[in-house]
Amino acid sequence: MQTPWRDAARPVRLWAFDARLGLFVAFWVLWPAWWTTAAVCAAWLAFRIAEARGHRLPAACRAVRVRLAGRRRALYRHRERRFADYG
Repeated sequence: MQTPWRDAARPVRLWAFDARLGLFVAFWVLWPAWWTTAAVCAAWLAFRIAEARGHRLPAACRAVRVRLAGRRRALYRHRERRFADYG
């Protein structure tokens, strides 16, 4: 018996491209200009770099956001909020 949910976690791909690139390609088809061609190529390159590093797009965005935030100090124990019991 085949289970249809086993491929549910795989990213959607159109040929060799991530399906999210389709938004950029659709914009390029509707507005063919040099800058939209450059935007599609930049998006494709960014997706390829993310995939080469082993990330999908959401994980790559999260990694960039963490990288931009830098090192952050942990919240010390005495600065945590205490629970209040109002009875």
